[in-house]
Amino acid sequence: IDPAPRMQVVMATGAEDSEYLEFARSYAGQLAVDGVTLEVQSSGGAMDNIKRLRDPQDAARIAFLQDGLSDTDESRADDSEVDLVSLGSVSYEPIWIFYRGTPVQTRLSALQGRRIAVGNKGTGTQVLALRLLAAHGVNAANSQLVTADRAQSQAMLQQGQVDAAFFIGAAESKQVRALMAYPGLHVMNLDQAEAITRQFPYLH
Repeated sequence: IDPAPRMQVVMATGAEDSEYLEFARSYAGQLAVDGVTLEVQSSGGAMDNIKRLRDPQDAARIAFLQDGLSDTDESRADDSEVDLVSLGSVSYEPIWIFYRGTPVQTRLSALQGRRIAVGNKGTGTQVLALRLLAAHGVNAANSQLVTADRAQSQAMLQQGQVDAAFFIGAAESKQVRALMAYPGLHVMNLDQAEAITRQFPYLH
């Protein structure tokens, strides 16, 4: 093969408390069997990963990205930047919208006027949360949108400092399990899920 494949690669993952970090470490173990050294580096999130991949001077050559993020204004490349290529899909990631109290909510429009944790700046969670909320008429002009990382969002939701919060992660994650078991918290079951996937075709 010309050029020969790299035998040492840097991978950007996600925040220190994200599942992407552990997932990447499992890749490192598998690649080591074939003599490939994978250096795993945490990052500021998906948008930070896109920025790093587009920078020809950055050491990161591969990263985890959520679908639908490459068409944001922040991710578009200029002439000096590198085009991105997908190596393939790894898995589906559920979007979890936890909220406090009753009655049962089935539409994002019900969150208008509420305090909503939308994820940390630069993460795929925040980009997607803001897109979904905006599509349902919920924005910073009529609601309190709170920027916070996963741990902060969980704590604020449990303590009643926010009314709802967005998370992206596997059902097996400790955080999701803890939130599902916490008294007074519910998972929003969207009755417009099919319509949402038509508007945002990268969702399923």
